[in-house]
Amino acid sequence: MAGDAAAKEYSEAVEAGRALQKAQARRAKVADEGREILVPFRRCVRGTFGSTSKEYRDLLDRQYRKKPSPEPTPTPAT
Repeated sequence: MAGDAAAKEYSEAVEAGRALQKAQARRAKVADEGREILVPFRRCVRGTFGSTSKEYRDLLDRQYRKKPSPEPTPTPAT
């Protein structure tokens, strides 16, 4: 009986792994298709508003965004 339960858990894990792989492949495909439209649009926004504008920065891919630098800590007055 324990073997049956383990086999069932294993087959469910395999199915979940396959479903995850399919979902990741679909997401990558959609991202590639969207990028074909986004990149020219982003260039247009950069040309119109500038590379430091909020409008342009909001369109940047999150994976390429620079992490915000921490604010400097105030130095105590002596």
